[in-house]
Amino acid sequence: MKIEFVNHASVIFHHEDIHMICDPWLKDPVFHDGWNLIAESKFTFDDFEKINYIWFSHEHPDHFYPPNIKNIDEKYRKNITILFQETTDKKVIGFLKKLNFKEIIELKKDKWYELGKDFKILCNPFDHDSWLCVKHKDITVLNTNDCVIDTRAEAKSVHDLTGDISVLLTQFSYGQYEGNKNEPHKRKQAVEKKFKQIDTQITQFKPKYLLPMASFIYFCHEENYYMNDEINKVGNVYDYYKSKGTVEPVVLYMNESWDPSQAYTNSERSIAAWNQHYEVVRNSPKLCKTNTVALNELLATGEKFTSKFSANPKLFNRLKKAGELNIYLTDHDRTVSLSWKGLQEKENQTPADIEVSSDVLQYCTKFDWGFNTTHVNGRIQFRGTSGFSKFVKFENLSNMLNHHDEVPGLATRVVAKFKKVLSKVANR
Repeated sequence: MKIEFVNHASVIFHHEDIHMICDPWLKDPVFHDGWNLIAESKFTFDDFEKINYIWFSHEHPDHFYPPNIKNIDEKYRKNITILFQETTDKKVIGFLKKLNFKEIIELKKDKWYELGKDFKILCNPFDHDSWLCVKHKDITVLNTNDCVIDTRAEAKSVHDLTGDISVLLTQFSYGQYEGNKNEPHKRKQAVEKKFKQIDTQITQFKPKYLLPMASFIYFCHEENYYMNDEINKVGNVYDYYKSKGTVEPVVLYMNESWDPSQAYTNSERSIAAWNQHYEVVRNSPKLCKTNTVALNELLATGEKFTSKFSANPKLFNRLKKAGELNIYLTDHDRTVSLSWKGLQEKENQTPADIEVSSDVLQYCTKFDWGFNTTHVNGRIQFRGTSGFSKFVKFENLSNMLNHHDEVPGLATRVVAKFKKVLSKVANR
């Protein structure tokens, strides 16, 4: 078996006549023009001719990006089987069924699937994400991508199913808003937290090799470019684990393949290639620009946002209890307020909770996933902790719309969070 690195969170597992690609985001900005690939992919849409399986971890666009999926030629789709975790909303499955792939397999929790001789996979959900375990003879590869497995208890629950790991693939840098422009210390803390998360996984999974992935992006908008100031570079990860000696780090460049039954000796060459792309991001990045939305159009979108809740009395009542979110529009130099009454203009001396452009606010109110996307892409500035908590209230409400009110109720979420905190304390 060989592992070929494609880009970001995408790798291909090659074994005899099996060619399974994971999370193929190949081009274009995602998360509302907030993220872009740090390097242009070498793998092209014509290369899907050799692919016969695609595994998607979850529906975030840097893993499951509909415009890229539609770009796969139909003559290739008819030979490709889709693998995706079993979900209740069936949104991803419903989209894929319309594209005439050969087959779609919904992977059941805790179930191993034999794809070929000496090649089987296990996919389990983790929050709204999922992880993938691939076994070939005595080689076991675990792809945790974005799964925030950061306690020994969580890691043990995975390890109990997979056994010891030969190769661990995992995210290595922060991937969401981490502090305002004047708060680089928060981004440094996020990197430190990411190292601790990886350390926890290594301690429990006991991998021989670590393959860093799912962080080859940069924040690509003029409103969030500052977020790149402390990103964890893949070379830093390599040096950290080389010196620590707990695992052998392996860094692959795009289109490079590696047989994990053999040692890999080209990591430093790969790091040098990636460093060239980091330098471009630092010195001459391609940045997306703000598109100003007219105020009357923005107010109309805000009214439609609140009308979505009226069909669900439970959610509408929660929207009322959320109060007002006061928003300073950076490109209009004025303040508006979002509440169950819709979007309303406010006196400019009204203290704002957040600062965003009109483009971002329209995206938040137009799409059920808009608030969550903004939290991820960092095209926002918060005025104090109260502003952050108010924003999160509206984010949670929008998530409930996006997932058909399947997000757990407040009591359930509080209990789950309390249990996780207790678990972290117990496992320190």
